[in-house]
Amino acid sequence: MCGLCVLLNRDGTGTLYTVYTAGASATFKGSSVKGITLIDTGNVTDGMIRLYIDGNLGLGAFLFREIFVPASAISDITKPFERNIDFSDNDFELQAGYSIKASTQVAEAYGFEVSVTGNDWKYLD
Repeated sequence: MCGLCVLLNRDGTGTLYTVYTAGASATFKGSSVKGITLIDTGNVTDGMIRLYIDGNLGLGAFLFREIFVPASAISDITKPFERNIDFSDNDFELQAGYSIKASTQVAEAYGFEVSVTGNDWKYLD
């Protein structure tokens, strides 16, 4: 996710970065999301990463998680910020065609990586 995908509004309007879309073909019926991992890729200031759900129906996205990111300076002896959101005990089912989108509160020169672990699923014929 680029550090320039800044969105000050929390209502899902504006520029959002799509990080995952549940299977939307005729054979897939959605996704089971197991987890989301956020990692900064350089020096960052205090701020938030915001995660949204978007049904891609033109109705906009809604905020479902805000993650505080503390200021950090990456070096050979400091770890980057990393946060794992684990849904494995309580599966997060995402309807087919729906997306998880993200934005930052603060423009960062380096940005963040957002990765989603999940499985598209389908019914057997």
